[in-house]
Amino acid sequence: MFNEALKAMDADGTLGLLQKKYIADAGKNAPEAVKFEDFGKDAKTIKAAVTGDLPPIDYVGADGVPAGFNTAILSEIAKRLKINVELVSIESAARAASLASGRSDVVFWFMSFTGLGKQLDVPDDIALSEPYYSWNEYLNLKLADKK
Repeated sequence: MFNEALKAMDADGTLGLLQKKYIADAGKNAPEAVKFEDFGKDAKTIKAAVTGDLPPIDYVGADGVPAGFNTAILSEIAKRLKINVELVSIESAARAASLASGRSDVVFWFMSFTGLGKQLDVPDDIALSEPYYSWNEYLNLKLADKK
């Protein structure tokens, strides 16, 4: 269900607009809090875990309000699927435990080690969506000489 919504968002340009707003233009403006619609008590509710440790992709402001790209995508998916979303704050290392324990239904995972074919820390019984963003920027650090 999420993959279909992501494909539709890509096809209609919504995904590109969210990438521009929340990633490409992230340093130009203060991050905007992401709003989630309430579809009422009869709508399905999912619990989504947010770590906030990879801005601007996975971001939570100093006020504790999610404002990053991942939550913006989830808000759009929720609108399209007419589901309610409850955000759950977790530590990055607790992603798998959060899913396994039922504390969350959805966790944003950062795919690393491209080319391995499988993300190393994803349990076998967890379903992953298709990747919806590729981050190909690298930073080089030069250490100062200690003299």
